[in-house]
Amino acid sequence: MSLSPQEKNELNTHRRQALELLEWTMDDISPEGKKLHIKCGVERELHYIDPNYFMPHYRDNGTFNEKLSETLEREMERIAGELQKNLPYNELLERIYHDTAGTFLVETVTLPLTLGVAAKATEDSTAAILEIAKKKGHYCGTYLDLDNHMHLSNHFKYYPQEVFQIGSRAFRLVGRGQHANVSLWCDDKNLFSTTPALFDNCAHGAAALLSHFILPSRSGNYHRIKAKSINSILTITSNTLAKGHGNAIRVVSPDEALLEVDNINSPSRLERCRLEFRQAAAEANPYDVVLAAALPLVKTCIDTLPFDPTSGKLADTQTFKEYAEPEAMPMPRSEQEAAALFNTADNPYFIFLNELAERKLQRLTAMRSSSDDSAALRQEIRDASSLLGIGTKMHHLYCRQYGMESVMPLQTPMMGVV
Repeated sequence: MSLSPQEKNELNTHRRQALELLEWTMDDISPEGKKLHIKCGVERELHYIDPNYFMPHYRDNGTFNEKLSETLEREMERIAGELQKNLPYNELLERIYHDTAGTFLVETVTLPLTLGVAAKATEDSTAAILEIAKKKGHYCGTYLDLDNHMHLSNHFKYYPQEVFQIGSRAFRLVGRGQHANVSLWCDDKNLFSTTPALFDNCAHGAAALLSHFILPSRSGNYHRIKAKSINSILTITSNTLAKGHGNAIRVVSPDEALLEVDNINSPSRLERCRLEFRQAAAEANPYDVVLAAALPLVKTCIDTLPFDPTSGKLADTQTFKEYAEPEAMPMPRSEQEAAALFNTADNPYFIFLNELAERKLQRLTAMRSSSDDSAALRQEIRDASSLLGIGTKMHHLYCRQYGMESVMPLQTPMMGVV
């Protein structure tokens, strides 16, 4: 079972609509005179190989040829310059580096942006890099196919745990990460730095939800988890763990953010407090990676912050009920394990999207009945009514994509919307 071209377009449309719905909701619930919003940046790694610059080499007592290293450094600078000139967004290419096989990892990093823009920027920068590689006859992708790049085979005898087989074809596991970094803001204040308890709430809420969306937001590379290699993501928890300790959610506190900047008084220290969602493989759709990270923050705000009953907006962002820290869960080690967590009738990601769509329609309909009956508002209401059941629709399409029948019952749309 697979998606038809029409179904693929439908799913992509729903992905965009889901992120727009999250952003609309955050704006709608913002306290009077304030703007509550999520900032998101995405990191994505791609392998990049120029066969003309590969130099075979062998390890000797744990070291490798310094001349090779110098050659690779020069080549890195050349590739980085070409990529940066051709990227459709400014300042997206954070770093490019090589490993001792003579391959390169190109990591594009979007600046903290709105949700939809972060996902689209990641897609566009990837497309630009792939186009450059194609024009030059270079290889670029989310994994290395050793059948087509046998000149790399010497490297892998030193890292046998990093290679796996699919049929007769060998693939390398390293360098396939994609991370979403999210933070919660009120106007120009990062609430993760000013309100640590709310930061903890969001981390706990995310850890409780994430396992239900691993299937689309991981999208492969389960062999890495099963092999338990050095940088494998092995656990879903909101505990504050170091970057390399196998946690799907890295909590970057103010103290940890300090390690990323030179000056303790630097404004960027507080701006960099974030939740870093590290569960995704590079081949995952960036929209799914952003949705996995952003939805738990919206749900935490709605579930734990106090609302003004008159306006329907948040009363404040400093008073809230606390989430208990959930028990740590193991990361699924196969697509089948991820599918079992995903394909449930009460998957909270998609139930919540359904609820947000209904909430938006109710809010807009109330506005029409109370003070506004403009043509623009009537169109907004029609658009909102088309979102009803968006979560269920997405779940059914994802399941078809992965060869399953969704167990979520299809919803009956609300009637009487004009």
